[in-house]
Amino acid sequence: MSEGSVRRHPTRGIGYAELRLPGAAAAVEDPRFRLYWEPHHDPYLGPNGWQAAEAVLHPEEAAAEGRDLLLTLGPEICEHLETDTYEVILLAFPNGRFVVPWVEIPRRPRQGRGTVVGRGTLQPATPAGSAGTPRPEPPREDPPEPEPRKSPPPVPEMVGEGEETSTGGSTGTGGDAVTGDGTTGGDTVEGGGKDEEIRRKPLWPWLLLLLLLAAAAGAAWWWFQPPPPPAPVPEPGPRTETAPPPGPTPQPAQADACLGEGGAPAGQQSARDVAGRAGCQPADYVRIAEAMREAGRHDDALLLLEAAAERGVGAAMAALGRMYDPNGFRPGQPFNEPDARQAARWYRDAERAGEAGVAAPRAALRSLLQQQAQQGDSMARLTLEDFWP
Repeated sequence: MSEGSVRRHPTRGIGYAELRLPGAAAAVEDPRFRLYWEPHHDPYLGPNGWQAAEAVLHPEEAAAEGRDLLLTLGPEICEHLETDTYEVILLAFPNGRFVVPWVEIPRRPRQGRGTVVGRGTLQPATPAGSAGTPRPEPPREDPPEPEPRKSPPPVPEMVGEGEETSTGGSTGTGGDAVTGDGTTGGDTVEGGGKDEEIRRKPLWPWLLLLLLLAAAAGAAWWWFQPPPPPAPVPEPGPRTETAPPPGPTPQPAQADACLGEGGAPAGQQSARDVAGRAGCQPADYVRIAEAMREAGRHDDALLLLEAAAERGVGAAMAALGRMYDPNGFRPGQPFNEPDARQAARWYRDAERAGEAGVAAPRAALRSLLQQQAQQGDSMARLTLEDFWP
């Protein structure tokens, strides 16, 4: 794997980059490529940004300069990249895998950006509304006027015994009382011209007396009621033997859930069929993938291991690392060449997932990369820095 370089495009405006891939000038006729970002949870760049599935990208221009391939990348690609290490994979070029340390490229303003819908086309965002046409305001309604509060009716006063009041009218001092029909009565309120205060008789003593009587009646009823009769004791009958409860119904083995129609072994099915069975667990994918590899179905085995690794199965991550590992690499199963960087990535993830059996192959791969880095291999040096910090 070679190392490419990137810089701001010398002739294009803001947001354009020039990617140089050494020794790849033969791919100028078909410059399609993939962009892979290993640390990201969605590692492939696609039409709408980073995604889990692989996607094919097209450069704006492609040119050959000596033995190198120059690719012009537009803003639709550059705006998704930041300062980090990426992997560029040429589709029509053998051994077309390049590590590119990305540098900061000035980006276009956020206004006017869109998503890639095809080669060299953008889909701009639709404006929310016309800037010159003001929106009509809804008519305002005056709040209803509050109704005037009505004063409560006067409460009649209680009059004690022996007190005298006026009969429907006002009273005078030392004179005749005015009656309701406007005539004067013969009785007057005595007291030397001063009104006597009307006193109210309190009702709470009567209420308290009623509560005490009710409590006394309830206590007497509870105290003098007869005790309940004792419950009858059933006579013991003949002892009967009860059968033990039935045990749990034996469940079929988990591996049976991965069988195909008619009981076909999982190793003879496709990866999509196995992964689509609800009862087949991701932990079983590793065993099924080994059976697929023994049957020569290496592509299905790779897809099944990747599906299990995405669900956190450490054994699947370790198996993927061994498929990429230069130590003990098997050509054509399914790759033609090893990839030490991919092996280091899967070994690290398997160790983080708690897979104990990955320590030895990971240490052997690190020793091999250290030897290559001492011989001047920059790719080996970058892999050591990324996966063995």
